[in-house]
Amino acid sequence: MGHATLSQCPRMIRDFLANSPGEVQSGVAHVHQYRLKSDDPGIVVSVMVPSATGFPNAKMADLAMQDLKHPWPQKFVLSDGYSGGDFLYVDLSPKSPLKIEMKRVLNRMKKDGFDPAVDREAFLNHVASDTSQYFNSSEADSLTKAADGIISDPPAFNMGTAASQTFSDFKGKGIGSMVFDLGEKKGLVPFEYYFTDNACGMCIHKALLASLILDEAGIPHRFRTGFASFTGPSYSNTGHSFLELEDGRILDPTWHFLKPKVMHPQNSDWIEGAGWWWTPNSHFPYLVFE
Repeated sequence: MGHATLSQCPRMIRDFLANSPGEVQSGVAHVHQYRLKSDDPGIVVSVMVPSATGFPNAKMADLAMQDLKHPWPQKFVLSDGYSGGDFLYVDLSPKSPLKIEMKRVLNRMKKDGFDPAVDREAFLNHVASDTSQYFNSSEADSLTKAADGIISDPPAFNMGTAASQTFSDFKGKGIGSMVFDLGEKKGLVPFEYYFTDNACGMCIHKALLASLILDEAGIPHRFRTGFASFTGPSYSNTGHSFLELEDGRILDPTWHFLKPKVMHPQNSDWIEGAGWWWTPNSHFPYLVFE
């Protein structure tokens, strides 16, 4: 089978995106509650997430229940949690542009001497250090060049007053993976957008990209969401994502490290990062298209 030419790729990706969902209902989930002292009232962590409302062939899943060996379904929507952030649409179906790109990237890494079947440690350290060199390449059939100019900037989203109150309304709404609809739709951003020169990737994009590479390589891991603080365990609202390997080590492609998990001496649910501390969310719902 021949490769698609540069002139064919934009049309193929445009046709593919035209048949993909453009927006979904938004909701709020109260995913975690923590106390620094036993007598503290505690803090509830609430995040904006997609909702399955309006999609009969969709369901909600929970990252807290992610399978190490099969972390991702073929099609899903993942939020960065912030009210003004993005809903990322990921399609890993066999003939999707993203799946083809992941295969290309893995093959390129192997050619560069980072083959997980030969030296898994070297491969993992390489993924943690820098994968940006494999995107926006000059290869004619690369998704990254074809997508540039086709996938536009993420659409703006302004949440209404009534919807914003759901974030602080905890009455009868316990901590868990349940999603409370906001009654407002939010546009989806194809994950391919973050391979173009237009995008400014955050930790969630870097961690998700690393996860997709590890998934393609068949390396068991989990995608972890939580929040971080540079001052030690504290009441914080700074979200951060990284990967947890099967042996418990942390792979963080944002801060470029791969190391064993080190717990805080007084607060065992906090994990050491790179000059900061992090604690996981108890839940984090995301949308799965079946």
